[in-house]
Amino acid sequence: MVNTNRKDSNIILAISATFFLIIAVVVWGISFAESGIISPTNLVLKDISNDSTTAVELKWSDNSNNETQFIVERKSSIDGGITTENIFLSSDVTSYIDRQVVRGASYYYKVMACSVTEINTIDSTSSTGTYGTMDLNTAINKICSGYTNQIWINIPSLNNNIIVSAPTNLVLKDSSTSALASVTLNWTDTSENENKFVIERKAVSDINAVYTNIEVGSNITSHIDTQVVRGTSYFYKIKACIESTSANVPVCSLYTNLVEISIPSLSNIITVHSPTNLYLKDTSSSTLASATLNWRDNSDNETEFIIERRSSSDINTTPIIFSINSNTTSYVDSHKITRGVPYYYRVKACVVAVNNTSKKCSEYTNTEFFSVPIQETIKIVAPTNLLLKDSSTDILAAITLNWLDNSSDETQFVIERRTSGDVSTPVVTFYTNSNTISYRDLQVNRGVTYHYRIKACSLSLNSTEKNCSVYTNIIKIIVPNKIINTEEAVINTTTTTTTNQNITTETKQVETTTEAQKVTLSPTQTTEVSSKIQDISVTFEEIKIWVNNTKEQLIKIINETVFNVIRNNDEQGRTIDEVKIFVTRDELINKINSSLLNLTIIKTVDIDNLKNEIYRGILDIKNIAEEESSLVSTLDREEVSTTLNLLTGVLDDKSEVLNTQNADLLYKDTNNDGISDYDSKYVYGLDPVKPSPVSIYEGKNINASDKILLGFDPTSTELVKINIEEPEESKAPIIVAYKVKELKLTDKNEIFIRGEALPNSFITLYIYSTPIIVTIKTDNNGEWQYLLDKELENGDHTVYAATVNNTGNIVAKSSGYLFTKTAEALTFQELPVADASINVAKPGLLEGTNLYIIIASSFLLMVILLVTIGMTTRKSNQI
Repeated sequence: MVNTNRKDSNIILAISATFFLIIAVVVWGISFAESGIISPTNLVLKDISNDSTTAVELKWSDNSNNETQFIVERKSSIDGGITTENIFLSSDVTSYIDRQVVRGASYYYKVMACSVTEINTIDSTSSTGTYGTMDLNTAINKICSGYTNQIWINIPSLNNNIIVSAPTNLVLKDSSTSALASVTLNWTDTSENENKFVIERKAVSDINAVYTNIEVGSNITSHIDTQVVRGTSYFYKIKACIESTSANVPVCSLYTNLVEISIPSLSNIITVHSPTNLYLKDTSSSTLASATLNWRDNSDNETEFIIERRSSSDINTTPIIFSINSNTTSYVDSHKITRGVPYYYRVKACVVAVNNTSKKCSEYTNTEFFSVPIQETIKIVAPTNLLLKDSSTDILAAITLNWLDNSSDETQFVIERRTSGDVSTPVVTFYTNSNTISYRDLQVNRGVTYHYRIKACSLSLNSTEKNCSVYTNIIKIIVPNKIINTEEAVINTTTTTTTNQNITTETKQVETTTEAQKVTLSPTQTTEVSSKIQDISVTFEEIKIWVNNTKEQLIKIINETVFNVIRNNDEQGRTIDEVKIFVTRDELINKINSSLLNLTIIKTVDIDNLKNEIYRGILDIKNIAEEESSLVSTLDREEVSTTLNLLTGVLDDKSEVLNTQNADLLYKDTNNDGISDYDSKYVYGLDPVKPSPVSIYEGKNINASDKILLGFDPTSTELVKINIEEPEESKAPIIVAYKVKELKLTDKNEIFIRGEALPNSFITLYIYSTPIIVTIKTDNNGEWQYLLDKELENGDHTVYAATVNNTGNIVAKSSGYLFTKTAEALTFQELPVADASINVAKPGLLEGTNLYIIIASSFLLMVILLVTIGMTTRKSNQI
């Protein structure tokens, strides 16, 4: 019994303890729940403004049961969102209408629940709210929840009761390509009266930045924004607007929802395949050290290749960077390469976005080692056949030197002149460019004997060492004291006779003038014309060489400027508009070519203008790169100035020579007959001032130049066909300016021929072995071209260019140029064949097909002979 009661007592005690424990837990839970406040959620804003009032309605969900008040925080766009206003509301409130707002402003709202004992008591039961800026940190026993999400709303302006419905359903899409970053926006147009949409955009990372506005037309529901940068996130919102007729500001709708989008970096969306098989080759010449790089292009989306060159195998050393165009598989590096120094190269392919600095590159190729061997001394072949000629005029003493260039490695010729044959006497030295074969010395005096010799030299661009050939033999010449100009007397006599006839016979002026103009040149006069053309051609060639070398030097200076600008920016990690730089460079090079186009009429003022153009061009290139020191350097100015000053000196010197040679007449046509005054006077024996005879051909009037092109005598009124002399039979000199520069087959299998001669002159082309003879005219620079549409047989052919006078005699000609034509191609021997025969395509008796015919015939005769002998022997045996 006792035991039973004890057991029951224990059960009762256990039940009691459990009850009190549950009560304690519940009390503790209630106490714990009351100590924390749950945040309100689902904040929603609505513009409930009307014609008379402006208001915003707020609604939210109350998730706590222990708050004493709700606090609404509001910021306005009126002050830039700086000031926070607090609105204090009673507990258990889930909505509020804010009437303290104005039209045309934007507002940001968020709400939290609090349990606060305030320093200054307020009416916490008021649902209308109490406004203030009380610092909640000074409140007593403050317990607050977290905020709701922050919501933004715009109160549109009210103008004459115009309401614009807001667009909805704003959707963003990344529409970037490998070259261009872009975002495509789509939305729903819910208004019928807007005349534009305003898209606002700003970077998420800069929340305090001002939105960038993009305006598009009405009734548009999409837009592609290309002014974005890869690797950046953006906010977008849109509103519809209508221009007000009674106010200066438009009436706009509310904004769409604020939408965010991230533009991935270039490296996240594309793959650039690395080039492979990098191979280096020494392509140095005797004057310039260079390396040629070749590689395999394995990508189809690169925009450039980057070549790195180091003079050390250490990958951390600063490289020289070369940027070259896409789809390139080779590059020639000749930039300041020192012989004997090892260089290390590697290449990568890159894609660069058009509108930003994003760049995606492949891995590098293998690193290749290269060293240009130290140059061995190249033996320069000496010039030969030095000839001297007195080329003095009445007012100027001069000596012309001609020689044969036997070397292909020289960079200049050195001319030495002494007044004695003893090499120990004082010497005057002159320098000419490579590949020249003549020089005119104007620094001589009459009655003095001079001694000359020449050597060829090679000056390496990578060093100051000079390698020269031996001298030619020493040649002497005496400059005569007096020049007798017999030619001028002949011309004056002819002119006087013509004038007298015109005075005495006015009624037959045209016929008499025509007959008086016709002059048949004697062999002596023909030789004199040939000599004149030779002299003026030598001068033109000297000018042309100097001008071409000047162009090359100026272009080199400009290219080095571009290279340095790009390299400096790469080293500083800056991206520049390289395309614009290269366009500016090409424009500057075109200005150089056009300024130095007409060789004989380049003036000092033209050179000065060109200097300034080059300075401005270099400055433009540096300004595009936004260099800190965007000035033309002293070194650039000195190089440009020195180069052009040398040319000015040469042109001044040569212009005097050209004046004495009447070169200005090549650019004049006083009587407008299509023949230059020079050719009229010296080649055809026509008066360049008086009208040339006009003839009738196929019912049309043709002038003197037309007759030359048709093969008629330009000095005769009647159509007299000229019997043209053959080049090989002619004793006329070979003129250095008469050249065939190019022969090639066109797509239509026609033969295109291009060459040079004197400016504005008529050139007769001879094409053998057909033969084909045609006359054409050169332009202001002495260039000519001809398209032969007649089919030529396959084999070897020769072409000549010559000047033919009105009697059909050749007064000047080129060397013969050999070319070989096959069914598929045409091979042109660029070096002239000095003694090429015009019968080169006519095989001899024991040459070509004739040789095979002779062999076959001999074999057949031998077979017939053996058969005859056999038959004769058989008959003899039978007998």
